[in-house]
Amino acid sequence: MRGNGIRSWRLEREKYSLTSQLVRSSRSISANITEGWAKIEYANLFRQHLIHALGSNADRAIYFTGFQHLSSIFQHPAFHF
Repeated sequence: MRGNGIRSWRLEREKYSLTSQLVRSSRSISANITEGWAKIEYANLFRQHLIHALGSNADRAIYFTGFQHLSSIFQHPAFHF
């Protein structure tokens, strides 16, 4: 029983961590696009911010996949005690 509690605590902590990172990477996408748009007259800077936004979007996709996987683990009967 104690082992399940520790695993559950670790999974809860990981869930919080993934959620936090998912929120931050999602915010970064719009922030980079906005900042790039403010510098649109400088093509290289504008392009650089769009590239950063694409990178943040890729991060978001990875964290979302991890979050979905972690959520499916929480649905397992072993965690319903």
